[in-house]
Amino acid sequence: MLLSKQDIEILPALGETDGTDAIAYVKIFHPMSSYTAYITEYDPVSRVAFGLVVLHEEELGYISLDELESVEVLGLKMEKDLYFKPKKLSELKI
Repeated sequence: MLLSKQDIEILPALGETDGTDAIAYVKIFHPMSSYTAYITEYDPVSRVAFGLVVLHEEELGYISLDELESVEVLGLKMEKDLYFKPKKLSELKI
């Protein structure tokens, strides 16, 4: 699982941080690509998150945790950055 019980408890509900400089609480990445997602909101029922996705460009959008957990490239799956400290999106240096 990419999100721990603690992550799920701390993440605001979808839409809760609209219009604010939201805090990214979780960073998820794939070690074989430049894909990175900074999660700011989450709905545990639908398992859909919202946040900043960085691939070829930066984009705010919805992210399916089911889809992320199914990704596997050369035997490697998506990973959670265990050393990431929550930051406002404006503070991220991408």
